[in-house]
Amino acid sequence: MRFFAPCPPGAEDILRQECVQLGAAGLAPGIRGVGFEGDLQMAYHASLRLRTASRILLELARADAVDENDIYRIAMEIPWEKKFPPAAGFACRATGTVKNPRFATLRLKDAIADRFTKTLSTRPTVDKINPDIRIEAHWQGRRAAIFLNWSGPPLHERGYRLEHTKTALRETTAAAVLALAGWQKDTANTATFVDPVCGSGTLLAEAAMMAVGAPPGVHRKKWGFSAWADHDENLWLDILNQARIDYGESLTNMPAMMGYDIDPEAVKASRNNLRRAGLGSVVRIAIHDIRKGRPENWPAAGSGLLCADPPYGHRQSEFPVPVYSAIGTVFRTLNPDWRLALLAPDRNAAASSYLKADKFIPMVSGGLNLVLGIYSRQAKKESIILDTKAERAPSSSDPSEIAAPKEIILDTKAPSLRKALQRSLSALGKWAEKCGISSYRIWDSNMPEFNAAVDWYEGRWLHVQEFEAPAKVPPDVSQRRLTTLVSVLKELLSCTDENIFLKTRKR
Repeated sequence: MRFFAPCPPGAEDILRQECVQLGAAGLAPGIRGVGFEGDLQMAYHASLRLRTASRILLELARADAVDENDIYRIAMEIPWEKKFPPAAGFACRATGTVKNPRFATLRLKDAIADRFTKTLSTRPTVDKINPDIRIEAHWQGRRAAIFLNWSGPPLHERGYRLEHTKTALRETTAAAVLALAGWQKDTANTATFVDPVCGSGTLLAEAAMMAVGAPPGVHRKKWGFSAWADHDENLWLDILNQARIDYGESLTNMPAMMGYDIDPEAVKASRNNLRRAGLGSVVRIAIHDIRKGRPENWPAAGSGLLCADPPYGHRQSEFPVPVYSAIGTVFRTLNPDWRLALLAPDRNAAASSYLKADKFIPMVSGGLNLVLGIYSRQAKKESIILDTKAERAPSSSDPSEIAAPKEIILDTKAPSLRKALQRSLSALGKWAEKCGISSYRIWDSNMPEFNAAVDWYEGRWLHVQEFEAPAKVPPDVSQRRLTTLVSVLKELLSCTDENIFLKTRKR
């Protein structure tokens, strides 16, 4: 059996490592996912235990496909009448480089219905709201594959987070953040975990389960394979019951876990969600404003991970610079063995913490492009560059770690440029994901002041071609505009200097 597990952007290597630990064979890492092979038992374990996978897809067919009619031909060759009963409601979806996804979805649905009519003289039940069977077709160039959505509803729906806040992070993304920050079972059992802005408790719940190796899927109620003909109910119940036993036993080895939030409603939601996950007695949550410093019961000694996902972008009307700087101030008071994982909309926002990051990792959450900053107390001390709107650094018990901000002189139209680039990246990013494209042009002299063509390659490299300015434009103005364009691109795409290639096209 051949499977493909999609995952959040940036989590591909983490998911591959999970598959290795699970014992999966035939690993094939791809863009936003990992392919693997396994038997029925492996499929059940993957559904229960993979933390960063968004779905588990069982491949049913793969063939050349030029247009939507080809998917009808491919789907008609699959013996659907032997795969699920006609009474089971099914739904279809087509994605990828196909020209008309809606028409392709319709043709896929028609093929399944026509196959049932041809072989059983009855039509299956279409259920777009709550289907028992979910069939997906995905195009890549001139090849198409048809999958059964083996896991069913998205795997980030763990079953414990029934109460939400406005800034809720998806569980699969939270698991990826924690893994990228180095929070694993073999390193977390003697450490302390703290989320100073815990919201609905997603990071806390995922960190607790990861710390003791508890399977994250044991609380789910619905699975995509339940109505599938090859499903083995007895084998599944044996695996599920053992996973539940493992889950309960693992909680006895929980490290110190603490969460705080200024909002009483968020604290209430977090406590209720953790209680549903069976973690209510092992995770301590309290009302606290991180801007007032570290709570008295928060141990600063030993080792630990401070992990924060402050609200940003459309998730909060006012940019939370004080929260970032407060987190940075608290982090500087901790033992040198502590680490910090900080999600931010861009590097400039992360710089408001007045900390030097060990590295930045691009991520996506809720349709927003983000960066995950990883910090250590032993990182090299270095000056931090902020833009002219950044606030001054707060006082610290260790002033040597805080450098005075340097002013970057940007063009007066930098705010307009930033908004234009954000609109372009949002629209083109959705188009590229839909078409399965990883390299494309994101800017083509959209504003006359910033006369350049910018290409984005594989979510990593920037190629900036500046068109030589007319003689009437002073050289310092031209240079400032180019500096502004590159600075804004670096902020929005979290691209490092070594991955930016500049070229000037002369007249």
